[in-house]
Amino acid sequence: MSEETEDKVDRGGRKRRKNDFPMGDKVPAAPCWFCLSNVDVEKHLVVSVGDLCYAAMPKGPLVEDHVMVLTIGHIQSLVAASDGIRNEVEKFKNAFTLAADKVGARLFLKAHWYPLVRELINAKVGNK
Repeated sequence: MSEETEDKVDRGGRKRRKNDFPMGDKVPAAPCWFCLSNVDVEKHLVVSVGDLCYAAMPKGPLVEDHVMVLTIGHIQSLVAASDGIRNEVEKFKNAFTLAADKVGARLFLKAHWYPLVRELINAKVGNK
């Protein structure tokens, strides 16, 4: 039988799995693709930088106006994020919603979490 470890991370109701991050591992061992401090990050894709989050275009966009909102620091999920991060993500979402409205488009938002990266808020603009 496997031994379960208690922690305070919200996983949407599922139990911790052995391949989940062990408690305390906040930063991946390999260089993060999305870290602004990474020398290999493609800074020309960065759209806007806030205090806790930034917006960038993906290398392989799904649509022409695809943009991502990422946290500057590593967090396990937006659920585990501080109020400051959540507020800043909301500001980015509001700004992109206003921009989409100005051109008569609709904004599609989707949250992702990759085990070795951080929370991503993908925003895509499409026709209404």
